Amino acid sequence: MLSIVAEQSGDVVYLHADLAGLEALEKAISSLRQRVEKGECEDSHLFSESWGGAELTESMLLQEQSSGCRQVHHLKLYGWTQDWAHKHGLSKDAP
Repeated sequence: MLSIVAEQSGDVVYLHADLAGLEALEKAISSLRQRVEKGECEDSHLFSESWGGAELTESMLLQEQSSGCRQVHHLKLYGWTQDWAHKHGLSKDAP
C-alpha cells in the first residue's frame, strides 16, 4: 500500500504506506539520488491503477473521505542538481 491523499486546499498531503509501499517509494527516491549524484536530472512517476499504474493504491481514511480529501493518482518525483534547481528558480538563492 502506498496511498497519497491531499486536502481540498492542497495545503496538506497525507501519505499512507505499508512496508512494501515504503520500499517502493524508497527505491524511486534512491534511483533519483543516484542519478543526481552523477550530475543527471531525472524524474520518476508513480501512478494509481485508475491512471494505468500499480505503484499507488487508492485508499484513504474515513475522516479524510468525509472532509473532502482527494486521492492522488500521479506522483511525479524530480531529482535536481544544484545548478538545475537554481536555473529553474527552485533553490533558496535563486533570483
